[in-house]
Amino acid sequence: MLSFRLLIGLAVCLSTIRAESNFEKFWANLDTTGDDLCGCKSHMNDLKEGWTIAGKMVAAAVKGLNAAKEKRPTHKRQGSKLERFEWDRQAKFLFTTAAIAIDVASGGPVPLAEQPARRGEHIVQPGELIPWNVLTTRLILNGRVPSINERNMYNFELILARLQHIFQTDTYHKPTTFHCGDSCWKRYGPDDADVIDPTKKVKDVLNPVTNKLDFDHGYYYFNGIRIRASELGELGLCRGTSSHMIKTAGYELLTVCDRAWKELKVKTLPEEAREGDSLDDRKYFTLARVLIHELVHLVTDMIDPPACQSDGQPLFHYNPIRDGAGNTIPATVPSTTVGSWIPENEKVKWRDASGVEVWAQRVETITYGMELVANLAKNHPILSVWAPDTWALYCEAMYYSNWDWSSGKAVRPKF
Repeated sequence: MLSFRLLIGLAVCLSTIRAESNFEKFWANLDTTGDDLCGCKSHMNDLKEGWTIAGKMVAAAVKGLNAAKEKRPTHKRQGSKLERFEWDRQAKFLFTTAAIAIDVASGGPVPLAEQPARRGEHIVQPGELIPWNVLTTRLILNGRVPSINERNMYNFELILARLQHIFQTDTYHKPTTFHCGDSCWKRYGPDDADVIDPTKKVKDVLNPVTNKLDFDHGYYYFNGIRIRASELGELGLCRGTSSHMIKTAGYELLTVCDRAWKELKVKTLPEEAREGDSLDDRKYFTLARVLIHELVHLVTDMIDPPACQSDGQPLFHYNPIRDGAGNTIPATVPSTTVGSWIPENEKVKWRDASGVEVWAQRVETITYGMELVANLAKNHPILSVWAPDTWALYCEAMYYSNWDWSSGKAVRPKF
C-alpha cells in the first residue's frame, strides 16, 4: 500500500528558506518613493524587518513540520531529552491548532477513522480547502478514504509550502500590489464615466472579479484596479474597519492600515519570550505574524471562518446601529426603521456600556488568536485548516522555539 507519508512527500517538498529579503522584488507594484498615493517610503525599514522575521517564522514552521513527520525519539539511543521536547512541542501544537494528531511510533498524521472504499471510487469531500483529487484517488485505489486527520495534514503542508515559496521567489504568478494606507482610492458613482472606458458609465462596466454588472453603488479606483463600493459607499479596506492589514479578495493586493504602525510591534525576538506568556498577548501580535496571516489569504483566497466558543457554539459580537449623526438608536424604535442595509434577523436589542438598550447588529466573530483557533480545532476540526491564523500561530510558535505553546501558555522543558 502506498503510504500517506510518501504521498505527502510527492505532493510538496519543504526545504530551507533563503536568508536575504525579497520584499521589494516580490511586491511588483510597491511605491517606495513617497507616502502619498498609498506609498510606503517612511515604513520601508519596518516592512523589510517584519518581512524578514516572517520568513524566519515560516522557516521555523517548515523545520517543525518536517520533524513531526518523523517518529518521536523514545530512548537515549534515539535522541536526547531536548530532542524529545522538540518533537513533543511541535506535534502537540499541530494537534491543538490544526487538529492533526501525529503518530508517535512512525511520525506523520495518525490515519484516524479509516473508511473502506470501493476500488477505483473517486470521492471529493464537500468543503475541502484545496482540490486534492490525485491524493484522494491514490488512497482510495489502495482501499480506503483518507481521514479528516490526513486531509488536514495534506492541506496544512501544502499551504505551508506556498508560504515558503513566497520567501524564495522574486515573482508571483499574478502581479502583486502592496499599499500603505488607502488614501489613494477615489470613489466614482454608478452614473459617473468609467475611468478606463469613458464611453461607459460605471454601472454598465463588468466587474472583473465577479464577472457581473454589480457596480450599482459605484466603485473605488486606483492604478488600474476597481473595488466595488458597498451600499453605504464604503471602500472596505482600512476606512471604517479595525483592521491592521487587509488582503483584498479577488486581487493580489495587500494594504497595511495606518493603525498598524501604532498598535503592532514590528517584531518580538525569541529571547524576549517568558514562561507563562500567551500568543494572544499584545507583545506577540507583531507585523510579522499579521503578514503571515494575510499571505495565507493571498495564496488561498480563503476567508476567515466564524469563531466558536469552547463548547463549539457560535461566537458573536454586537455593533451598535447608528443614525446619520452617529448616535445609537433606542430599542424602543421599530427595528424596520433602522439599518435598512442590515438583515432583520441580525438586528437585536443590546445594552451599551451605560446600560441603555439600543439596536445593534449581531455579527459573527471570526477566528483570530490562539484561544479561538484552538476552539475551532477542538470542535470543528475540518475547519481548522480554513483559518489563516492557524498557520500564523504555528509559524510563530515554532519561531519561539524554547517553549511549548500547545497549552495556550509558554511552558519551558522540564528534564
